[in-house]
Amino acid sequence: MKFKNLITFVLTLALLLTNFVVAFAATDQTKIEITVNKAEIAAGESATVSVKVTTNYPVATMSIPVFFDKTKVDVENTSASLTGYKVASVTTNATSADAAKVFANTGLSQSQYGFVLVNYIAEANAQLSSTISSVVLTFNITAKETASGDAVIKAVTGSVKTESNIEGMLYFGKAKSTTLNKMPTNVTSIDITKATTKVSVVEGKNEIVFKDGAEVEPILDTTNSDEYPFVYGIDTLANITEDGSLADNLTTKNGDAYLEIIGDETTGAIINVLDKKGNIVETYIFIYFGDIDADGMISSTDGFMAEYYEAMGEGIDTVYALMAGDVDGSGDISSTDGFNMEYFEAMGEGLPTQQEIAIAVCQNSYEL
Repeated sequence: MKFKNLITFVLTLALLLTNFVVAFAATDQTKIEITVNKAEIAAGESATVSVKVTTNYPVATMSIPVFFDKTKVDVENTSASLTGYKVASVTTNATSADAAKVFANTGLSQSQYGFVLVNYIAEANAQLSSTISSVVLTFNITAKETASGDAVIKAVTGSVKTESNIEGMLYFGKAKSTTLNKMPTNVTSIDITKATTKVSVVEGKNEIVFKDGAEVEPILDTTNSDEYPFVYGIDTLANITEDGSLADNLTTKNGDAYLEIIGDETTGAIINVLDKKGNIVETYIFIYFGDIDADGMISSTDGFMAEYYEAMGEGIDTVYALMAGDVDGSGDISSTDGFNMEYFEAMGEGLPTQQEIAIAVCQNSYEL
């Protein structure tokens, strides 16, 4: 008797499990997964967001709002396509009355978040015969210049259309026809556990740039540098017709406040590019052609240094001072350069402009 009762119990349990599995398998389910192809972007850089939909039943109509932090990123290049469906619409940050309904019940602030909303509808039949496992929407996000921190991209449960949230914009219905204020037939169970992602927006590396309206375009030279790249071609000395100071010709991508100039504006001056925290991200050395000894003028002293270096191979111990002595742009330092400097001190003429020398010099390599 006990044996028969055991058999009955086992059969009953098996029947219950079978019914549970069948019931579970019959549940209409949709999964939304949002991914981004970069973990980090700097100001002005872009990343691509992909929205994938997977269903275990055929869908006739679907609507998917995806929200993004518009205080940190801008959206562009939206693209939507799916075999067997037509795109009814792709809307980004609509300003119509319907835009407010997109945010209804989401708990998201319209001042912080924007949205991309895609609507699909089956092309031929009220219900397709196949399930979905495809990327249904892509768009690019571009980091804003002043932004930093995590930019979140997500779908939210508050958007799901239900009997109690009839204006919800997130749904996957079996029936082809649906309206904003009507429930689609058999709206599926929607899994959005993977429908939130983020990209870190970081400060881009600051860099030196030429200032608009500068008298000349300075040359940034990395070819001849031994430790730091060079800047030259700017006439900064008072005893020559001025093109202006370094700050009149140079700035940084983040503005003038992040350009630091140390020393007199002649050969050997240090030009630092800073980030927004005040850290040095790049250093340049300024060269003023003719001023080898960096005393702020071109004189017979500089001429003598050039002549002595040619004769003795010593007296100049930095590459930037060596370059400063090449006023004829020949690629070496010689008595000719020395004579030109001495003549300039005496007569106030005879030298090419800083820009003209720079154009010739930047073609040559210098070695001590």
